Amino acid sequence: MESYKMQSQRNPGTPDFTASDLPPEAVRHYLLKPRQVAATVGSAKEAAEWMREQWEAATPKVTHRDPENRQQYAERVLSLGREDVWSWWFPEPGNPTKVYLAVVPCPFHWPDDPEPMPCPQPF
Repeated sequence: MESYKMQSQRNPGTPDFTASDLPPEAVRHYLLKPRQVAATVGSAKEAAEWMREQWEAATPKVTHRDPENRQQYAERVLSLGREDVWSWWFPEPGNPTKVYLAVVPCPFHWPDDPEPMPCPQPF
């Protein structure tokens, strides 16, 4: 029940949204939270490579059986203008690990949005 009390922090248009460290409800809304953006890149290929680098640096060795295939999939999805998320929960006793990586192409246009979401400024 506690999570419902914080739901306003996950939705744009609420006062708590931009200041909150909670992930947005929709992946595309990361574009509205520039302080949670870890990198900006110029192409789907670079974005997929960045995801794999971050993934391999943070995850246990028992994750995707074929990371090359996963990276190729990410590049394809991103090149079509869609977001991609890699998530892994590894409940190792004493050292649980959660990795969550999201990439959103920008400007991003979702059919229900009145206007495309702009890109955050590059670092």
